[in-house]
Amino acid sequence: MYTDKDKEILLNILYQKDFDIKNSVIEFNKLTTHSLERGTVYDWLKKDPVFIQKYAYFKSDLIKEAEAAHRLLRKGIPVQDDEGNIIGWIEKPDRAAIEFFLKTIGSTEGYIDKTINENTNINHNIEVKPPKWDD
Repeated sequence: MYTDKDKEILLNILYQKDFDIKNSVIEFNKLTTHSLERGTVYDWLKKDPVFIQKYAYFKSDLIKEAEAAHRLLRKGIPVQDDEGNIIGWIEKPDRAAIEFFLKTIGSTEGYIDKTINENTNINHNIEVKPPKWDD
């Protein structure tokens, strides 16, 4: 019922819609004479090895695109003088992108996300006396 060309059309729509299957199926049905259902797409993703491979390829391409955008957010877009010194920013580095990077990629280098529970019964008013040194 569906040809390889139909599946290629769907894959391109999926790519354009960031792999939102529901809206991609709606768009596919508008562009073709078919009445594709989401369940059919999910079946292809379970049983059609060619579709699975192409889907994975398209998705990995989209992930690479997102990684490039994330890298740009982390680094920002500097304005440099003739000697390469940063003199300003077109777009400053994004703090949230940097923190996300450190929490995920940097976790192997010792960066961790610590959550402090403020509802503990710990006495924070502890008197610390310096040690006495014997002369």
